[in-house]
Amino acid sequence: MHPSEGSTKHALCLMCDDLEATMADLRDKGIEFRGEPKAEGFGITTTMLLPGGVELLLYQPTHASPLEL
Repeated sequence: MHPSEGSTKHALCLMCDDLEATMADLRDKGIEFRGEPKAEGFGITTTMLLPGGVELLLYQPTHASPLEL
């Protein structure tokens, strides 16, 4: 969960340790991505394009994870 500014919205995101390696593994399985990874305030993100037109955020955090705290 991340704090938001303005209106609240809900989104499901997947987190990984190594975005580039995870993207390569998923591409090998037929997953496509929209655009290049970009730095956000909480991590490096990309959008996966899943079957049926579903978009899902995948990110590598740049913040401490709960397991590291």
